[in-house]
Parts: sequence; C-alpha cells; structure tokens
Amino acid sequence: MSGTFEKRDNNPRADLTGEAAVLRWLGEAEADGGLVCSRVVRADAHLLLEERIDEGTPTREKARLAGAALARTHSAGALWYGCPPPGWDGAGYVIGRSLTAVVARPACVPWRHRGMGCCVRHVARDAPRADHSQ
Repeated sequence: MSGTFEKRDNNPRADLTGEAAVLRWLGEAEADGGLVCSRVVRADAHLLLEERIDEGTPTREKARLAGAALARTHSAGALWYGCPPPGWDGAGYVIGRSLTAVVARPACVPWRHRGMGCCVRHVARDAPRADHSQ
C-alpha cells in the first residue's frame, strides 16, 4: 500500500465517520482471510482519509481468491443487510454518494441474511441491464 486516498463530502447530511466505522469493522475480518480493507487514517463528518490500496492486474485466480475472501468477510460480522457496525448509533453511513440506511433490527427487513438483502437491493436491481452476450 502506498499513500492515502482522501474522500470529502460537504453535504450537510454527510457523516463519513459512519463509513470509517464500517471500514474498521470490515478490516477485522482480514485476519481470518477476509478481503484486504483500507485502514482509516482519519475521519470526521466531511472527510475520510484512508490508506490507498495499490491496484493489481486481474486474473481468474485472483478473482477466485477475492471471491473466497469476500465470502469470509460477509460471514464474519453483519447478521442482516444494513446491520450497523458495533457501537454505531448514527442514522446512516455514506457509501459513495448515497446514504445507506442503517437497519437497527433484523425484523425491519423481509430477509434475515445479509447476502439475500444485498442480492435483493443491488444485484437483482441491475441484473436486467446486464450484458449476457459474453
């Protein structure tokens, strides 16, 4: 890893400390074979400074290893989709330019497992637009 990546969001509703909390939580799974996750250097409501992860050349083997590591990351923590990181009491956390809702209790969502929630909210939404010709 070399250098840092700085993310700024001046939206009054932004709270990048939530994203920092999620990055720290995801990083805990790395020791058990989870994905490499950027380390948070500094965070406040409108600034997130994290270690930059160097890009590599994609290969089928790296994709297979990344998929296995992602599965370990997903199984390491969140009990449901939108589950807040331990100790988080904010209203939401920022991912990209959208606020991802924190779901305080699993009863608030129709699916119990994080993977199903991710599929329903993200994968299924984009699947009809996918180019299946390859």
